[in-house]
Amino acid sequence: MVFCNTTSCKKFLEKPPEGLVQEADALKTEADMQSLLNGCYLLMGNDQMYNGKLQTTSEQLADHLFSANLGGKQQENNLRRSTIFNTDNADLFTGIYNIVYRTNKIIEKIDLVSEANRTTVEAEARFIRAVCHFEIARLWSHNPGFSVDNSHLGITIRKTGSLAPPTRATVKETYDFIIAELKDAETKLPAFVSTRIRADKNTARAFLAKVYFQMNDFTNAYNYAALVINSTNYTLETTLKTRYAANASSESILKVTNINGQHEPGGRLRQWFSGRTGLPYFRMTEQLYNYVKGFAGDNRLAYLNNIKYSGNIYLNKYDSNNFEMPIVTLTEMNLIRAESAGEVAGTIPTALAIGISDINKIIERAYGNNTKNLLTTITADQLITNVRIQREIEMIGEGDRLHQVKRIGAHPLSSRRTERYDRRGSEWNCPGFILQFPDYEKNANAAFQLNVEGGCL
Repeated sequence: MVFCNTTSCKKFLEKPPEGLVQEADALKTEADMQSLLNGCYLLMGNDQMYNGKLQTTSEQLADHLFSANLGGKQQENNLRRSTIFNTDNADLFTGIYNIVYRTNKIIEKIDLVSEANRTTVEAEARFIRAVCHFEIARLWSHNPGFSVDNSHLGITIRKTGSLAPPTRATVKETYDFIIAELKDAETKLPAFVSTRIRADKNTARAFLAKVYFQMNDFTNAYNYAALVINSTNYTLETTLKTRYAANASSESILKVTNINGQHEPGGRLRQWFSGRTGLPYFRMTEQLYNYVKGFAGDNRLAYLNNIKYSGNIYLNKYDSNNFEMPIVTLTEMNLIRAESAGEVAGTIPTALAIGISDINKIIERAYGNNTKNLLTTITADQLITNVRIQREIEMIGEGDRLHQVKRIGAHPLSSRRTERYDRRGSEWNCPGFILQFPDYEKNANAAFQLNVEGGCL
């Protein structure tokens, strides 16, 4: 994702007043369209999404944060009682849909793009549009599996630039749309973008793996993660270090570039998690620290600093002054394929061995040796259990924990719903595990059905 600082680009980055369509008049040339597409990538990497607002909102709803010092809107989320008046959530919601609005404008005016570039530009717009809908769906609607046929309410699917009153599609319709968009993008995107700052076939496949995994569709998750891993375009870090460093990680499949003084991604993560200059607002629970400490020799315990600020535990993963922001990584693909391998081992003979190999790479890196590696004789159930442990520890503070609690709780097999309740005693499908829509959705459509509030703690 690139930083765009030209005048023609900046005019597209200004949030238009509600109800007005200012960009339509500005789109006259291919250069305008390219600037608008650059702006979509920029906004994804800014505070609208992956700068940290998306991840920190998920963390507030999950069970790793120390709750006692939280106040205001963050406390409301942490207590799982979000309301229509939570402006932080409304800003996140609006910011993501503003990106969707821009992608719709690109798709509607695609004829402005030269024939040589048209297919790629449209595919990138569809990819971004799908990712935006996916992230909104995960926070504002219950997980697939909440109802048997996924007929429960999802989100508003925005496929045009019109400002029609919002109506909620079902979760099935929502995820069907996301998958169709990603598959369309996969067929039309370039094979590989070496800078990893624009979408290519592997970024579409990586998100397809994430989407199918969230749906507990393990065959598709396994296959798409395998396509990314087997492309050999990405290298797993062999030594333990944070993926959030000034030097780009070799694991990044899609990332946001850091340009000092101009565009420095991860600002919200540093603001709320980092303990470089003082005790951070977001601190981690002693329960989490003791859980990780229970795995003797796991060097990732060092990410949970319990020494610098006596009586407090903070996550030092984001302590770099600046860093490139990975959006999706090879580690996550290995985790998805490893757990999915356990699920499909009965139908894919080689899957179990592949899954064990995938997770052993993560384990060996964490411990610095192979003494904790899984034996090749373990069962599929044992593999799944161990992958879930590794995933939780590996992705602390990255906004992942909430989605895994909801996904595991929705697992079609009751024997594998081991995290039906999170560590604070909330069941995966309780109302407060999803955010309330902003009040203006109801104002725009009196028939718009809001989420049930509270009911978790």
